Amino acid sequence: MSEQPTAELAHRLTLAQTELDVLAEYGRAIHNPRDLLALYRSLHRNVKQIMAVDAFFIALILPGQSMVQTQLLVDDDVEYPPAKAWAYSADKPTGWLIHNAAPIRFANLNAEAQTRFPNYTLAMTAFGNNKNFSKAWMTVPMMIDQSVTGVVNVQSYQEGVYGPHEERLLLTLASMTAIAVGQANLIAQLEATRSALSAPLIPVNEQLLILPLLGQIDLDRVQIAQQTLLHTIQHSRTKQVLLDLTAVSRVEPAALAALLRMIQAVGLLGATCMLSGVQADLSQQITALGMDLSRFAVVRNVQQGVLEFGLRSGAKVKAPR
Repeated sequence: MSEQPTAELAHRLTLAQTELDVLAEYGRAIHNPRDLLALYRSLHRNVKQIMAVDAFFIALILPGQSMVQTQLLVDDDVEYPPAKAWAYSADKPTGWLIHNAAPIRFANLNAEAQTRFPNYTLAMTAFGNNKNFSKAWMTVPMMIDQSVTGVVNVQSYQEGVYGPHEERLLLTLASMTAIAVGQANLIAQLEATRSALSAPLIPVNEQLLILPLLGQIDLDRVQIAQQTLLHTIQHSRTKQVLLDLTAVSRVEPAALAALLRMIQAVGLLGATCMLSGVQADLSQQITALGMDLSRFAVVRNVQQGVLEFGLRSGAKVKAPR
C-alpha cells in the first residue's frame, strides 16, 4: 500500500472522529437550554471545528409572521448585535428555504444567487466585515415535527467548500438546536405558569387581598409569592392581606423562615397581614424556629379572616363561600 492512500485514510478518520466529537459535545450542551445565547455560541464554535466558517448567523421565525429574528451574528470571529426582525419571501434564498423546508447552498453566492433568485441582492444580507464578501454560502432549516422554526447559515470566503456531507452535518446540528430551543420555550412557559400558581392573589375589594398557598412550599415559591405580593401592595390601595395556609401540606424550614419575613415586609409597607388555616404541624414548625405565633394575627379560616378585616375597617365585606 502506498503512503498517499494511507495518509488520506488517516486524514479522513481524523475528520470523522472530530465530527463525532462535535456532535457528542453539542449533544451535551443542549441538555441545559436555559441560556440560549450560550447555546448559539456553542453551535458556532462546534460548526467551525468541522467546516470552513467565516460568517455565521442563526435566526428564529416569529410565530404567525413572515419574519425572522436573528439571534446571533458572527463575522470573522467578531460577534455583532442582532439586527431587527426582517421579512422573508419565497423569491429570496432564506424565504425559499423556509417555504420549502429544504437546505440551500451555493458554491459561489454572487455567481449563482442572482440567476436563481432575480430579486436577491447581496446588500440585503450583508453584515459585519463588508470589505470581504462570502463565496460559499449554505443555510439549513431548524425543524421540529416537519415545521421550520428557524435557520442556521454558514458562509466562507472560499468557493465550493460546502457539499452534501457538510449539509447533512449542519442539518443534524440545526435539528438539535431546534429541539433545545423548543425545550427552553417550554421550560419558560412552565415557569411562568408555576409563578402564577405560586402566588394567585385574590382581591376581595380594593383594600383586601387573599393569598392562598397550596401544596408543598419551598424557598423558590415563597420568593415568587413575596415578589408578587409586595409589588401589588406598592402599586395598589391594598391595606390588608389574608395569607391562607389551609391547603399547605409541607413547608421547608428555609421557606418557613422566608414566609415569616414576608409577613414582616408586608407590615413595613403599611399593610396588615393575617394568617388563616394554620395547621398543628405548621404551628409546631413555627415554634421550633423560636417564633412566637401570638405575634401574628391568626384566624381559623378564610371566612373568619375576611369578616375580621371587615370589622376592623368598618367596610361591608362578604365572606367567600
